[in-house]
Amino acid sequence: MLSLDDLHATPEFQELTAAEKLFTDTYLSNGYDPVRAIRTAYDCKNDGVAQRMSYRLLGHLRIVMVLARHREELPKETFLNLLRRASLKKGITKEQLAAFRLYAEANGWIKAPKPPRPDAAKPAEPEVEPPSDFDLSEYEAT
Repeated sequence: MLSLDDLHATPEFQELTAAEKLFTDTYLSNGYDPVRAIRTAYDCKNDGVAQRMSYRLLGHLRIVMVLARHREELPKETFLNLLRRASLKKGITKEQLAAFRLYAEANGWIKAPKPPRPDAAKPAEPEVEPPSDFDLSEYEAT
């Protein structure tokens, strides 16, 4: 596990809002109690609201990436977990799929498809001749 001090120095942690940073610090230092972490970082009416907020916040990409960094999870492993979670949701969008593809390409995990060359000519289709003993006369227009 990455220490909190080391985690604070990561680019993933630096991208969080102040409230997300407080939530993450509290969550990691209090034994992973999401309700208490939410109540510390955000103004909530009650524990029920805090529970719903924590569920949603723990699914945010920025928080997921910070927690994965804390666990010293490999980036590819984190990516595959995010992809698995997205595939289980109803209706992954084309934009989300394109973002996953771009991220995987940028990290060298998949190769980008090569675009077709505009100057490449299509191969000519071979001409097919009917057999010499084949009579087309009955099918010709009169």
